[in-house]
Amino acid sequence: MADDQWKSDTAFARFQMITPLLEKSLEADKAMKAKKVQEIASKYQVSERTIYRYLAAYSANGFNGLMPSDKKHGVAKEVSPRFDELFNEAKRLKAEVPQRSVNDIITILELEERAEPGELKRSTLQRHLYNAGFSKRQLIIHNENRTNAARRFCKAHRMQLVQGDIKYSSSAPITIAGKKVVVYLSSLLDDHSRFPLFSRWFPDQKKDRVEYSFREAILKYGVFDKAYVDHGGQYISKDLKKSCARLGIVIRHAPVKSGKSKGKVEKFHQVVDKFLLEASLKEYDSLEAFNYSWESYLEVKYTEESHGGIIEFYKAQDVEVDPKEMTPRKEFERDSRPLRFPDAAVVREAFLKHKPGRVSKGATVSVDGYYYGVNQEWIGASVDIFYDSSDLSTVTVKYPGVEPVKCSRVKIGEYVDFEQPVPKAVKDVKPTSSRMLDALEKKYAERKPSGKGISFAEYLEETNQNEEEKDK
Repeated sequence: MADDQWKSDTAFARFQMITPLLEKSLEADKAMKAKKVQEIASKYQVSERTIYRYLAAYSANGFNGLMPSDKKHGVAKEVSPRFDELFNEAKRLKAEVPQRSVNDIITILELEERAEPGELKRSTLQRHLYNAGFSKRQLIIHNENRTNAARRFCKAHRMQLVQGDIKYSSSAPITIAGKKVVVYLSSLLDDHSRFPLFSRWFPDQKKDRVEYSFREAILKYGVFDKAYVDHGGQYISKDLKKSCARLGIVIRHAPVKSGKSKGKVEKFHQVVDKFLLEASLKEYDSLEAFNYSWESYLEVKYTEESHGGIIEFYKAQDVEVDPKEMTPRKEFERDSRPLRFPDAAVVREAFLKHKPGRVSKGATVSVDGYYYGVNQEWIGASVDIFYDSSDLSTVTVKYPGVEPVKCSRVKIGEYVDFEQPVPKAVKDVKPTSSRMLDALEKKYAERKPSGKGISFAEYLEETNQNEEEKDK
């Protein structure tokens, strides 16, 4: 279980390494690709051959190709008896300069003569630092140098880039169920056509809402190459990055406090403000009714109106177009690039959350305060729990050596059900005797001496007879 999580995290770290090499422009520019490989190898303290191996594995098998082999990654059989002392020093060195690699830390400890050459193994120290939370920064993509000036850009085809953001309803008061409320719009916009792949209002801005937005957009329109988002907590979530990595989607972050770099989604938010002004004149019974009104606005008005950004894109290429045909929906639908739809089960699995757990005495596991019934034979065992944060009616529980089981939420009734199923290990067992005492009694009988005790009178008589025989 823990080994599976280690593999997943390792694959994600490798994916982050090779992300800059996934640009299609590098396929024709071998020299630039070789230079980037050299830079990445130097940054992560690995060989260039390793980077090429990761890239080939990803090209052949996707995210799963970056998984480590099935060899055991448990605690090393032989570690230094001074490992705890050396590990504390390693944590201090990492805290001083987070960019220090594990190899650099080992080198420092050896130069300071705190550790003997070869006493610390890189893989062992790296794993312990990771488990202690000291290697998190090693998984962050190095931000490329950027200037404050934001140049205009537009992808040539649909689904090459998707821009995402969250918008508050602060520009106009919204009345839902008789109360003035603030709601939050999570949107994903195709960069080329400005077509909204997903746009829905939520009562809060938790990261689960953004993950749900990505999943639903992919299920409806297929996978996209990249997502361009800001540095909000919802978008720098490790869960979101890992889910997208499993589907081959790269997440890029806009410069901090640079609204110009997200021009398309900011322009889209101007459309949202117009809707909010109209919506403020109505009262809605529920958030679902409010979302229905927003969906109607998008489908009938926004996606069917001529878009100046699309017209400008073609004019920049000296292409004459009919302005009436330059709507987000028509531009998205006529694009020559085919949509790529992964299996729905693969998408849902990529966005599943994972947590370790222990089965309680009541044969349940808990997720977000809800309890789910599991096999009573697993009471006290450690299990892995996989769940969809947007649907907590069921969870999937994985127990070693057993196929994953889908478990439903426990309903607590007024009375206790005394007829609980009994585990096979204790079913129909009615002892008639103590096996321990029986075995001890048998052992004791084997050790007990046989025959009668020694008589002193018989011993004297036998001794006298022996002496008389000697005199004769």
